[in-house]
Amino acid sequence: MELPGDCAWKMDVLEQMLEFFLLGLSFQKAMEPHEGQERNLSLATIPDPYFILPFLAPATLCSLSLQSSSGTCRSSLRCTLFLVPSEFSLLFVTSQIVTGLYLGNIHDSEDHENLLRKGVTHILSVHNRAKPVLEDMTYLCISASDSSSQNLLQHFKECIQFIHECRLGGGGCLVHCLAGVSRSTTVLVAYLMTVTELGWQSCLAATRAVRSYASPNSGFQQQLQEYESTLLHQYRAWIRRDYGRNPFQDQEELQRLLGQQGSRDCSRPRSPDPTLPPPCRAGGTAAGSRWMNR
Repeated sequence: MELPGDCAWKMDVLEQMLEFFLLGLSFQKAMEPHEGQERNLSLATIPDPYFILPFLAPATLCSLSLQSSSGTCRSSLRCTLFLVPSEFSLLFVTSQIVTGLYLGNIHDSEDHENLLRKGVTHILSVHNRAKPVLEDMTYLCISASDSSSQNLLQHFKECIQFIHECRLGGGGCLVHCLAGVSRSTTVLVAYLMTVTELGWQSCLAATRAVRSYASPNSGFQQQLQEYESTLLHQYRAWIRRDYGRNPFQDQEELQRLLGQQGSRDCSRPRSPDPTLPPPCRAGGTAAGSRWMNR
C-alpha cells in the first residue's frame, strides 16, 4: 500500500521503532505483566518525528505491533507501545565510542544541555529529514533512508572529513540517525576503519561493546565490506597525507572495547547475506547533504 506523501515520514519513524525488536534484544524481565503500561499511538496523533524518540526515551519499547489497512493515512497504521521500568532507559543514552566521538539518536541531537556537557560541537545527522537544529552547532546533514538499497558509501569521504576535522580542532562530534542503530552506526564504523588498522567487523564489534543494539542493515554491512575491499586503503592514505598522523589513541581504545566485548561473550557481528543483491555504488540512490551552521 502506498502512503500519501505527507504520511511517508510517519511510516519511516515507526519502522525505526520496529527495528529495536528485530535486533534480538532480551526484554523478558521487562515483559512482566504488572510492570508494563500499554498505550496506543495512531499516525494521526504523531505531530512531528522529533517527538517520537523523546517520548520513548524514559522507557524502552518491549512490544510493537503494526496493523495496516486500506483507507486514509489516519487509519493506515497503528502502533502499540509498552512502557517498561526506567532502568532500561540506559539503552537510549548517548554513547561515547572513542574520545570526542559519540553515537546517538534524534533525541540526543536536540538535548542541548547534554551535548554541551559532553563537549559536542559538531553534529552529523543521517536520516530522511536531516537539518540543522541548534544554533551553536556545526552540522553535516545527509538525507538517507534506512533501506538496504540506500547508498551511504558515496558519503563516506565527506563524513570522515567532517568528523576528523572536528576532533582535530578539539571538538566533539555526535553522529546520529533516528534511533542510533543503523545509518549512524554505518558512518561511524567507516570513520573508525579509516583512522585505525581495523576492519569493519572489528570496528562494529567494538561499537557494540558500548552500544549493544548498534546494527547496520544488511545493505549497509555490504557497503562496509565493499569499502574495506576497495576504497579503504586509498582513504587511509588520504587522511595521513592531508592531516598527518592520527594524534588520538583510537586503535588502542577500540582494542580495549573488543576485549570487553569478548569477556561478555557477545555474539559476533552478522556477515552480509550472500543471497542479497550487491551493494549500491556511487551514482546509485542519491542523497543530498550540507555542511553548515543553523
